[in-house]
Amino acid sequence: MKPKLLLILSLPLLVFAGAFFLFAFASTSTYQKWSVGDETPATVTAEAMRRIGVDQPEWRTLVISISKEVNVPRSVIWSIWAELPGWPRWSRPLHKSARWLGKPGWRTGAQFEQVLNLGFPVGERTSHEHVEKVSEGEQVVWWKEEDGIRSCHIWKLEELPGGRTRITNTEVFHGTSIGMIKILVGPRWLKLFELAVDQLALEGTSYLKRNEVR
Repeated sequence: MKPKLLLILSLPLLVFAGAFFLFAFASTSTYQKWSVGDETPATVTAEAMRRIGVDQPEWRTLVISISKEVNVPRSVIWSIWAELPGWPRWSRPLHKSARWLGKPGWRTGAQFEQVLNLGFPVGERTSHEHVEKVSEGEQVVWWKEEDGIRSCHIWKLEELPGGRTRITNTEVFHGTSIGMIKILVGPRWLKLFELAVDQLALEGTSYLKRNEVR
């Protein structure tokens, strides 16, 4: 094939690639759903970014954060959340499975495996996690660097008056490959995070109904 013809045939692909890169560069880094006046998610997001050395979100950064207040005591939410093998029950369709690697239990240094359904273009992914920080009944944090991507996930349960709980589920990703696909995965991953929080709250409500004093 002549060089000139090859160049002509390649132009549409080059234009598309350039436009996609510019769109990715200009697109939002944060997909979030918070209540008005809720300052906890911003604090959690800042902590997650700090853990992986990100000062400010930029084109390579993706923040997924959902925070909701539920009418379930924190102790109940924690007891359900802390049962790692049970995650697929309420975190579906995101979690296909979850299991401990080694000694079970939420403590610093604990390791676990989760199989995630992340959708196109990532697909199903098996992720090994190393727990870095645990505040019993309140917060769990894990972070890592893998395949050129730094990430930090934080689950936080905040006790509120009247036996209520604020659930915050936040993950920050940072890396070139994430920057290139965040416009594709960001909205979907936010929905998956929100669905997990909603179904966790429903599990808590069901628990209270089963155990109410009659």
